[in-house]
Amino acid sequence: MCRFHPLPIRPLTYLVFGFMCLLASVTQAGDFATDRLKKWQIEPTAKGVEAYLRSMVFDAEMRESAKGLINKLGSPNYRERKTAMAALAKLPVMPHRQLEEATNSPNAEVRVRARRLLTTTHRKFQVPKLVATLSFIEQRDVQGLTELIFQVLPEWQDPNLMNHAERALRTTVESDDADFLRRQITTQPSPFRELALVALGSALGREAIPELLPALQHNDPPMRLAAADAMADLGDRRSLPVLVELLDSEDVAVREKSAMVLRGLTGQRLGYSAHLPEKSRANAFRAWQQWYEVSGKTAKLTLPYPRPPVEMGRTLVCVWSSNLFKEVDANKRDVFTVPGFKYVWGCHATPDGRRLVIDSERKGVFEYDSSGRETWQRMDIPGRPTGVEGLENGNVLIACSETDRVVEIARDGRVVWEYEIKGRPTTAQRLSNGNTVINLQSAGKIVEVDQQGNLKTLLDGLDRVHTAQRLENGNLLVTEMGLHRVDEYDVHGKVIWSKAGLKNPAQAQRIANGNTLIADEDGIKEYNRSGDSVWHLPVTRSRFFRY
Repeated sequence: MCRFHPLPIRPLTYLVFGFMCLLASVTQAGDFATDRLKKWQIEPTAKGVEAYLRSMVFDAEMRESAKGLINKLGSPNYRERKTAMAALAKLPVMPHRQLEEATNSPNAEVRVRARRLLTTTHRKFQVPKLVATLSFIEQRDVQGLTELIFQVLPEWQDPNLMNHAERALRTTVESDDADFLRRQITTQPSPFRELALVALGSALGREAIPELLPALQHNDPPMRLAAADAMADLGDRRSLPVLVELLDSEDVAVREKSAMVLRGLTGQRLGYSAHLPEKSRANAFRAWQQWYEVSGKTAKLTLPYPRPPVEMGRTLVCVWSSNLFKEVDANKRDVFTVPGFKYVWGCHATPDGRRLVIDSERKGVFEYDSSGRETWQRMDIPGRPTGVEGLENGNVLIACSETDRVVEIARDGRVVWEYEIKGRPTTAQRLSNGNTVINLQSAGKIVEVDQQGNLKTLLDGLDRVHTAQRLENGNLLVTEMGLHRVDEYDVHGKVIWSKAGLKNPAQAQRIANGNTLIADEDGIKEYNRSGDSVWHLPVTRSRFFRY
């Protein structure tokens, strides 16, 4: 049974209400960046972030000094090695790029100490601080920092940081930056020249198109992609065939971003996944080619195209064996820990900084900020909660397995939507079209239901399925504890990727880089498309969420 509880407002009020929700969402995102800056004692103002960026500029003199110190890491003299190590650790800006190069040094002493420096606390906090600063620039529309961002970036090769830099540059760039950007395009290596090309489009608007067009024919796929991305944002359809062509690039990052831009522009998915092998991508690639031939010149485009949130590389962890909830960063360092739960079971994070966790025993959902401070709670959930998802409108979607229902709860605690269904619903996921995907553990099936209660079965005959995730390409990532495996099913119900041999897997999540996080009795592991483990958090009896 489906029940929808409409908000008690008049039709004329919906427009104002919707605008206020959007404004609140933007404000929350800005507050998230502000909170992080305050935590690191960076003034959350235009002048404050400018001052911080200036402190992070690694000039030629510092680079030469760092080079000498890094060479001394391989000195046969122990005291000289120790002194160089200490001096490098005290530098106001860690020479990240030079240390990365030093990890490949023929000198074993240099390699070991360079790796150690790259994993120190000093280095760990630099990327998150820069990410928070760039997020603040984007969210608060801070102008005039283009040159400063380009002065800071060359020392870093962090993909997450580059994604945030691109977004910040689109916001902070001004028309007066055009000549500077042209110089970066012609003198800088990848990925900085691509960042400059995209920023040039934002700086000049449609006036940049004559300069972007030649780059569409560039020999380097990332340059073609940058030009197509910039032109797509300006509504120029000449970008479309290039984006479609790049879906067949040998570079998975190029394929992934091309697919993201096309999906945002057109609303089409066509079953394409950038991380599948070439043969498995072939049909979807041909479908995109056919789409362009038939509809590319007339299809309605969404401008500017929506960009998905950038993944921070942080992981929320519910350790139900010890009833604590925590967040760890990409280096597995605890950001905060919250103990004292009765039976902590599911968690979720939203782009605006809300961290949600459910306590099944107490039948409650709790929300925390970036420091682990509780900001909201709702007790007496109607049924034992097992799955939680924070929604864009600020509400919370909860699967209640004990009472066979899924509920949507507003910030004031009201149940605004619910759906009753037999089969022990353990997780629920709200889709962009308003429908909800529900995992039914005891029924062994996954279903999709719309707001009116119309039901469609997506998969059936599953064995103790614990979680299900609808992917951007329409596929389903399914955790089958009974078969000790995680499978990705395409829209026709065919398994196209699988990780078998797991020990009672409890959860799986496909993350932004195309890898898959899985929790089982060995802890939480990240697997690439070949099935190799590339990251491991040895926390057993746990659930998680990467964001």
